[in-house]
Amino acid sequence: MITYQREQLFDIRSEIEPMFYTHWMEIGAFDKEKTPLSIDWDRYKILEENDNLFMFTVRDNKKLVGYYVAFIINHMHYNQTLCANCYIIYLDPKYRKGMIGYKLIKKSEKMLISLGVTILVFSFKADKSLVKLMERLGYKPLDVQYYKEI
Repeated sequence: MITYQREQLFDIRSEIEPMFYTHWMEIGAFDKEKTPLSIDWDRYKILEENDNLFMFTVRDNKKLVGYYVAFIINHMHYNQTLCANCYIIYLDPKYRKGMIGYKLIKKSEKMLISLGVTILVFSFKADKSLVKLMERLGYKPLDVQYYKEI
């Protein structure tokens, strides 16, 4: 049975840490030798303790199969506007067909709205296009980002 729920990162760290690695291996944008995966767990802990980290998960019979992680902050230029920036989203490839990813996003949105969020920003890798899904969910293009390793 597929379930969707809000969870605390540090309550499920042992489950999610290997999935972070799998996610990085699949989509890591940077040169993996120059920029190895090195998760700043201390900073995640501070964000979680200050209610600035939002994690929503999807499970299949209690097994973790995906996550949606967002940072929640008041916008720097519109201080009365609470924003959520979906920093990472991942779904095990076996679960990418059908509506599971769509429902993960919709249920995350519903929970974020209940927390007072009024602007949702969603980022994803250019070569892992989610454009059609984002448009179907009502998102509009906002920014274009480029990077350069130096």
